Amino acid sequence: MVKSDDVATKCQGLHALGNAEMPSLFQTFVDIAANEVDADVLTTVINVMDVYDKEFFTKEVNAVLNRIYHEVQREYTYVIRLTAANSLLTKNPSEQDVINILLSLNCQKVPEMVTFLTAKIDNLMTLNTVAGKTVRKALSSAAVSNYNTRAHSGLSAAFTNVMADTADALSTFDQDILFTSTAVLRKSDFSVNLEADDNTLQIANVGIWARGLETFLGEDTGEEAGAAAGLSVKMMDVQLRPMSFSMTMSDLMSLVWSMGSDSSMTALQGIILLQDHFETIRLQSGFGVEVAVQGTVSLKLSGGLDFSLWERSSTTSIYNNGAMAVRGSLKVDTGFLKTGMEYSADADGSITFITTVLFAELPAKFCMQMMQEPLLFRHRVYKYEELMGSTTKFSVAVKRNTLAPPQSFKLYKQNSIQCDQMLGQEEEESDSWW
Repeated sequence: MVKSDDVATKCQGLHALGNAEMPSLFQTFVDIAANEVDADVLTTVINVMDVYDKEFFTKEVNAVLNRIYHEVQREYTYVIRLTAANSLLTKNPSEQDVINILLSLNCQKVPEMVTFLTAKIDNLMTLNTVAGKTVRKALSSAAVSNYNTRAHSGLSAAFTNVMADTADALSTFDQDILFTSTAVLRKSDFSVNLEADDNTLQIANVGIWARGLETFLGEDTGEEAGAAAGLSVKMMDVQLRPMSFSMTMSDLMSLVWSMGSDSSMTALQGIILLQDHFETIRLQSGFGVEVAVQGTVSLKLSGGLDFSLWERSSTTSIYNNGAMAVRGSLKVDTGFLKTGMEYSADADGSITFITTVLFAELPAKFCMQMMQEPLLFRHRVYKYEELMGSTTKFSVAVKRNTLAPPQSFKLYKQNSIQCDQMLGQEEEESDSWW
């Protein structure tokens, strides 16, 4: 599949090999990245390399990524260069790698590319990782960190925030969002991570990408591939098969000229059986205890892209819905006495991430909102005792329902200012007599 002439088949094969994470295949991915010409295949193989640990990113591998970003041998699209820079900065960068990227920002022709890289570097500075320490050390020099290399304006952003913090684990979410120069979404990645005992696990990642929509606004990005949009999902670092919103020009024209139509698509939906356990435990008294436990999780990950020239707006939506249920029982039957306990616990909730951009006038206005719906947790315990031959059965049941109120997460300062301006203007227009 990797040697196929069909681009889609080749990308699918690379994703499959990347999910295996075999150390022996890493050098193969590096060789493909160094010699590949097709933009989709090159982007895919760099993303596959990003799955591996930082120990694989040696000086030789970083040299390949540096050649791609700095366009040493040939020209690349800015999306490919950003993908290479992201792997270079987040894995095992040297201090000189970071300095070279920072010094190159003033020479870039795409302002949003510069804004995204600046936000990415600022976000890395806040993280207590090896890459974060390297970035902080590189920025300690005034010759590198100054107005010329750090003062850039744009809509693109990259940040990490805390979702939940407990005594045992820390849950964070990452958001990377890249716009074109005409304020059209190019790529958006939303991921949820779990950190515990110095280990980090990416639980889920939902990404939406769009290509070619900016041509309707007269922007030339230099990308030769046709217009398209799609959705990709990762679960536990396993890449699922990407899905496309539209690939033909007629589909794109219908989407572009629509008056607010929603092209939402479900990328993953299912029920996972986590545990189904049954056993009999023999006590010292000779009696047997029957233990039964079942646990399930249901997931639904979806996203939508609404781009309208009529409304001069672009809206990206990422929906993360989940539910959990646990059922269990303990039973003891002595022949003359039956006793036992049944318990259950379940919860369901959802997190929605919405990005809205209005480009009716420049500079464009944008607002990113991350909202959590009300979370309901239900807990029930039922205990009973019954003597054989008796008409009376003793039982007690305890039920508890806990409701976590809905909340909206604060992302970063500039976004809060933009949302206040956009939402405040909408309220004023809705209250007007017209």
